[in-house]
Amino acid sequence: MLERDRKHKKGYLLEMFREWKWMVHYFCQYKWEIFFYIGAGIFSTILSLASAVASKYLIDAVTGFQADRILSCAAATVGLAFGSMLISAGIGRGKYSISTRVHRNLQGDVFKHMTRARWLELNRYRNGDLLNRLDNDTIALTGNVLNFIPTVINNGVAFAGALGIMVYYDPVMALLALISAPLTAGLGYKVMGKIREYSKGMLKAGSEKTAFAEDAISNIQTIKAFGIHEYFEKRMGEKLEHYREIAMKNNRFSVYCNILLSGIGILVTYGCYGWGVYRLWSGFITYGTMTLFIDLAGRVREGFSNLITLVPGMISTASHAARIMELEDIPGECVWAEDSSSCVGTGCTGIRLEEITFAYEEGKPVLDKVSFTAESGEITAFIGPSGEGKTTLIRLLLGLVKPQEGQALFRDSAGKEIPLGEWQRRLFSYVPQGNTLFAGSIAENLRMVKENVSEEEIMEALKAADAWGFVKELRGGIHYELGEHGKGLSEGQAQRISIARALVRNSPVLLLDEATSALDPWTEQRVLKQIVKKNRDKILIVTAHRQSVVEMSDRIYRVNKGKLERVRKFIPLNG
Repeated sequence: MLERDRKHKKGYLLEMFREWKWMVHYFCQYKWEIFFYIGAGIFSTILSLASAVASKYLIDAVTGFQADRILSCAAATVGLAFGSMLISAGIGRGKYSISTRVHRNLQGDVFKHMTRARWLELNRYRNGDLLNRLDNDTIALTGNVLNFIPTVINNGVAFAGALGIMVYYDPVMALLALISAPLTAGLGYKVMGKIREYSKGMLKAGSEKTAFAEDAISNIQTIKAFGIHEYFEKRMGEKLEHYREIAMKNNRFSVYCNILLSGIGILVTYGCYGWGVYRLWSGFITYGTMTLFIDLAGRVREGFSNLITLVPGMISTASHAARIMELEDIPGECVWAEDSSSCVGTGCTGIRLEEITFAYEEGKPVLDKVSFTAESGEITAFIGPSGEGKTTLIRLLLGLVKPQEGQALFRDSAGKEIPLGEWQRRLFSYVPQGNTLFAGSIAENLRMVKENVSEEEIMEALKAADAWGFVKELRGGIHYELGEHGKGLSEGQAQRISIARALVRNSPVLLLDEATSALDPWTEQRVLKQIVKKNRDKILIVTAHRQSVVEMSDRIYRVNKGKLERVRKFIPLNG
């Protein structure tokens, strides 16, 4: 049992060392701001200690009826106190400026890593959990780190300074004040593991709560339509109660620790007070020295206690860092490669997948040794039941997932075949399933794929997608503001805006993944004919269920149970 406990403690200490090493490395870029903040804090601490010494001489001057010294001692005490106050105010302002800048940069770095991380690995996290890490974890990490190092140094200076003054005036008093140090340090070491356990538990429960709320709010229409609000309210209540239970356990543990620390502090304070009274009664010290001793004893105890009570903050900070490091450990995508310049510059005249095998889970292939060819100027259609791998084929083409076997190649205008991957996404314009519009104007939704596109080009793309007819009737036209997920438009209208966005990008390959499923058959045919008419030299790849889409296709592949076969005509899904 003891051996297992030692190994457990060694394990989390090594984890914390790694997490703090990462934090120090990251925050080193702000070392000069932090050094300034620390220096100002040390200066403020010195002024505060000097003010305590000056007050000692003021009291001695008053009790000794030394009228000639009272005014100068009072001026020194007040001046030092005001100086310390002004510096503290400046430190607060500087700290806020530094923390907001650091948090902005840290949050931006985490967001950049999320957007550039490999899709499959990132997709394992729930959206609410990612948002919690992006927001709450970065805020806590910034505040705690910027507080921790200066607080350790400033409290260390205050502790050492107060102890040094006490040693100068009375070594025994200094020894009494220092008795709490080993007791407090021992207590802190004993409770570290428990604090880390509670810290991790609260962060996990908080992420689960946020993730559940985000899921529910995103699907509020479905909740209302089914009348299942009571079910979600009950589940949310369970999540909240679970979080509260962990928080209460953490609070109870903190209260017990604080009682022990406070009890040790009270004993030390009264010990110092008793010794000071004895020394004063014996005539060895003055009233001013007695006041100074009591003040300094409190500072020594408080300084050391503050250092020890930083332990929970240090552990909590490490837990926040671990959650961000976990995201950073996700491999990033390679958005550029040696062949990327040639692939963008020379276009794409054909795509070939050869003996591709892919599985999301080992031993359960979604695609098993599939091959197909798509040529420019043609429409290639994939048909088959839902969940059989059509969308996975699209993900393979886009480099969102990588095959375990086989290769995906594109052919440039010179006839050279080059491997497909995430670095060749500029070849593709993509219309995914469902509503993929963002909050903002219609023009902003189209310009996000090509920033310098003109309003005339936007209108042409909307016309080609059969969307201009309803867009021009909206308030503001292309500047009409959409809500989240295109709120303000029907599903069919949102799909046509998504198609227009893909047309604006004007890439050599156009991917339509059930892109017209929300349109009626007549509108669907009209949209597809306009797309084909405007994109005769491009490679069009579609996934579809309807016969009307497939009838227009030059190549038809049926996806079924992980296999791919070329067919000469449309085969109904139940055929």
